[in-house]
Amino acid sequence: MIRLKIITNRKLCRKSLDETLEKVFEIYNSKCVKNKELDELENNIKRKVDIVSYLENFQIESLVLREKDISEKEYEKLYLSIKKLALEYNIPLFSHSHWKSKAFKEDGLIHLPMNIFEKISKDCNNRDNFFRNYREIGVSVHSVDEAIYAEKMGATYIIFGHIFETECKKGIKSRGCNLLRDVCKSVCIPVYAIGGINKKNAQMAIDNGAHGVCIMSGIMKL
Repeated sequence: MIRLKIITNRKLCRKSLDETLEKVFEIYNSKCVKNKELDELENNIKRKVDIVSYLENFQIESLVLREKDISEKEYEKLYLSIKKLALEYNIPLFSHSHWKSKAFKEDGLIHLPMNIFEKISKDCNNRDNFFRNYREIGVSVHSVDEAIYAEKMGATYIIFGHIFETECKKGIKSRGCNLLRDVCKSVCIPVYAIGGINKKNAQMAIDNGAHGVCIMSGIMKL
């Protein structure tokens, strides 16, 4: 089974983010389409089959709430809503970017863009407070040098990409599996591949050294 971090983007969901995640988690937990569901509308059945098929080779490891277009206050409200769902299905929830709120510190799981992580790392007061409150710290990197820096400064895992061509970064050349392999060899902490990952190519990332993969569009659109 391939380790999977789900990265959210509520704008890609056909329904609300809560509804999308709940359906994905529900079907993932059941691992199959139950007989009692056969009486539901045909499109609902098809959606369940699609989710089962998409997730059959993945082990959902965690969820990263990456909603960068809303205020910190709105983000915290959304985080607390999604947290209830994550707890129900026993899926660890990582906050993203925002780190000063008590709500995020209590859970101790966070993922940061490199620019925010670097800013915290260079500020003695913020750095001590930050590392005191977070036990798992992910950082997005785009090069071998950034990967080495993130590990040196205390990241517990990194996300590297984008590996394959993706609509989210249309027109931007992918970094590919060769560079992914170089990044994986440069650090001792887990590396998760992101960008254009799907059930057909995820194993390629693992074969090139990735500890796991991240998927946004493929999951959000289910």
